[in-house]
Amino acid sequence: MLPEEDDIGGLPFINRMGAEAARNRTVLNAACHAQLTFVYGQLQHYLPSEPRGFGEDTKMPHEWGSMDTYDDMRNSLRLAAMMMDGLCDPFAPQDTDDTEAIRELIVLSECGICATAEEVLVAADLQTTEEDPDRDFRELAKTARRLELERGLEPNSLFPATDHEEED
Repeated sequence: MLPEEDDIGGLPFINRMGAEAARNRTVLNAACHAQLTFVYGQLQHYLPSEPRGFGEDTKMPHEWGSMDTYDDMRNSLRLAAMMMDGLCDPFAPQDTDDTEAIRELIVLSECGICATAEEVLVAADLQTTEEDPDRDFRELAKTARRLELERGLEPNSLFPATDHEEED
């Protein structure tokens, strides 16, 4: 990119700091882009612009009773917003591990797996395998327990403790 195409030098200091923070967080930046793209796709489905062949064609899903669709849309938006806030935070520690930060954001946003872009799950190292199909939930439950202890939070109902965790 040419300097004249990306001139942040003339911006107020706080804007430059945010832009520089985003440049330094390449994994989180790519994950944020993926989540926003995912949300965009969900919005295309969520906002009626033509008959869809199900529900009431002129209404948004929550207007005709699809609260699961509403929850997924809201949670996807919340995760994207929290990622954007974390991405452009000029005061965030510079040694932050983006993989762990993304896991924390998924837990704190109460987004869940189905409302998270696949690329975000990969960036958070939450891929599942045939041998371990529940790895994503188990890892997020561990993150939830850690956050609950560190921050004095109530137990996370989306990623509850497993029987194995409770024995430890």
